[in-house]
Amino acid sequence: MGPSEPADFGNVPKGVQFREEDYYKSIRMRYVLGVQLLVQYQCEKLVEEFKVHPIICGIAAEVWLRFVAAKRVFADVWANDVIKDAEAQEEKYRVGSSFKYKNEPRNLYRERMAIIWCKSLKKTLPLSSSLAVSFLACHIAREAVLPTDIMRWAIEGKLPYFGAFPRIVDSIKQIERTHQCPSITCPLEANYMFRPLRALSLQKLESLAASIAQTTGLNLPPVNFCAITSRYLKQLSLPVEKILPYACRIQEWSMPPELWLSANELRIPTRVCVMSILIVG
Repeated sequence: MGPSEPADFGNVPKGVQFREEDYYKSIRMRYVLGVQLLVQYQCEKLVEEFKVHPIICGIAAEVWLRFVAAKRVFADVWANDVIKDAEAQEEKYRVGSSFKYKNEPRNLYRERMAIIWCKSLKKTLPLSSSLAVSFLACHIAREAVLPTDIMRWAIEGKLPYFGAFPRIVDSIKQIERTHQCPSITCPLEANYMFRPLRALSLQKLESLAASIAQTTGLNLPPVNFCAITSRYLKQLSLPVEKILPYACRIQEWSMPPELWLSANELRIPTRVCVMSILIVG
């Protein structure tokens, strides 16, 4: 059994036979590594360009590893369970002509297992989780970085996300060359694996970050009210020294639950809560 030619990651030797296990291990490792690289790129950019404290790099790395471990995508039964679940559902994964992908492993319905495994990974560890982990690291580090910042920088291309897949390919190739373990059984293009289709809503980003924190067992602090309020006051050209003390007193007295990240997308965003207290102050 041999894979179709992966245009991004290199050519496949002709006549080489591969097992089903070779396919899913290659796809899984490349996808997880690719999203991990996204987190790394984003944290590096936050530190270098947006002057966020470098501690976020270590925080993000730990959160990401705990998130991957909690999702159990490296469990021995993962690949088989994904295929069984796909066969039990109505959704179909047929992509491309049968001739081009004829040597790839397929399930009972002749669907490409490579696509099924990749779609499962993208659902379990979505590309957007890289932005959520980066934002979560800033939150834990008590930085005054908001979901609006993360998404605006990503959309503007200042934060690696939408157009990062060519760089991911180059990095994966370099890593594989360094460790002398090139994986040639990944028949999926980087454009399909690592290019986001759409932007997250601001509330989805915040709720996803909270969900990751819950999944990894993190006990999060509230947002850094003083830092965010001070930032708002400066942006509005208002006297920080006059208004900030009153706003902080109101916050300390009330401590509304909306100052904590929530996995509930319908709840009031933390930034709205901060602004409402600031208006009262």
